Amino acid sequence: MGRRTRLGRWAGTTALALVTTAMGVTGIAAAASLPSAAPAPDRLPAPTAPQENGLLRVAHLSPSTGAVDMYAEGPGLPATRVASAVSYRGLTSYLPAAPGTYTLSARPAGASATSVPALTTTVAVTPGSAQTAAFVDVGPNSTPQAEVIADRTTAPPPGSALVRVITAAAGVGAVDVVAQGGGPLADDVFYGATSDYATVDARVWTMDITTSSGQSTQVTVPVASRSVSSVIVSRDPQGALAVTAVPDAASATPAAEAPAAPAAPAASAPATSAPTAPSSPRRTPTGGVPAGFGGLVAADAPAIPAARPMPVVAVPTGPRDAVRPTGLVVPAADVDAGRLLDLGVDGAGALQAPPGPQDVGWFAGGAVPGEAGPSVLVGHVDSWRGPGVFWRLRDLRAGDAVDVPRSDGTVAHFVVDAVERFDKDAFPSERVYGPTAGPSLRLVTCGGAFDRSTRSYVDNVVVFASPR
Repeated sequence: MGRRTRLGRWAGTTALALVTTAMGVTGIAAAASLPSAAPAPDRLPAPTAPQENGLLRVAHLSPSTGAVDMYAEGPGLPATRVASAVSYRGLTSYLPAAPGTYTLSARPAGASATSVPALTTTVAVTPGSAQTAAFVDVGPNSTPQAEVIADRTTAPPPGSALVRVITAAAGVGAVDVVAQGGGPLADDVFYGATSDYATVDARVWTMDITTSSGQSTQVTVPVASRSVSSVIVSRDPQGALAVTAVPDAASATPAAEAPAAPAAPAASAPATSAPTAPSSPRRTPTGGVPAGFGGLVAADAPAIPAARPMPVVAVPTGPRDAVRPTGLVVPAADVDAGRLLDLGVDGAGALQAPPGPQDVGWFAGGAVPGEAGPSVLVGHVDSWRGPGVFWRLRDLRAGDAVDVPRSDGTVAHFVVDAVERFDKDAFPSERVYGPTAGPSLRLVTCGGAFDRSTRSYVDNVVVFASPR
């Protein structure tokens, strides 16, 4: 129940109280009048059913970063400020998001929307998913970095609840959380990690929080039936432990039960789904692909420089039942990807990079593998943590097999023709993306020398393959 996991790929009831402790004093807010963990969003679309779209929110858990304005951009959503002046320990509301890849950016509070963001990340949203993108100081030399956590979207049975612990308290060592009369909720969880969800009875719980550095506090949390909650352990401005309990995505579903609360005013218009991407001519990417993800670096590597804006252009979409690639298998490169993410073209005209080092993306503006035209799949070669999904792509040889499963149950079979490397400034866009008489496949990643000043590889490795 207390097993911990790394913040990696992040969900109680609307009646769960916000609880904050400072210097041993516990304050409990009434369920009907909970203060927001972050200022109200400026322009959030109306809530929508997670079964149709996905849900996405942002948590500011980086004590080294000041207050920021949060921006989101993705399919059907132009660059939009979704929350203002979010400071450490702040959490935005969920943003209903159509499936696709989104860019989240944090700029210093009050800065121009066109200024260079202090932090940025890309997040892949799938139908029915719920995620929390957390900015935490877990990068090289404790620099801020975005981590994405999957939130629970299914409520537990009546009479029970799910609770997990997210540790946002830097400098206190490992954290233990024990529910009195219920056992441990989290064991030995360090800053930048989260425990698994634990099943507890729906009632008022007293929780003991202790750290390996000797700090401790106690909080009282009312947990409602069928709720799903995250208990965030952080530190207040004086350095004392502070605890915030927040409802996760499953608590917003109609099935979740919660104590009666004053009815909300009727909405002036029914809630609608986030707008879908407008129909527009397909854009062909140009230039090299940024699929290096920062490179393998030593522990004493310099801090990551401020990220550049990465505006996302919506990917043209077809009907939901259209055939699409669903995986990639390359035995000679140890690649066995169970899903492919749709990629679009960024504001500079380059193909987007997949969000994570183990993700494989498909240029959705190109051909479906197995159909006439070039199909382009992209993956990272590595990250500062270690090898990426396309780490061994450069080792492929002519004749190696490549298989691409498709949503219609068929598999597109290819064979490697050549593996070539190109300077990103001399990337052969026409050769990679240009029309072909029959089906063709290109696998792209980074390679060559690593430029530490830009934290990017200077070349791209391209695998050219034809049907077999």
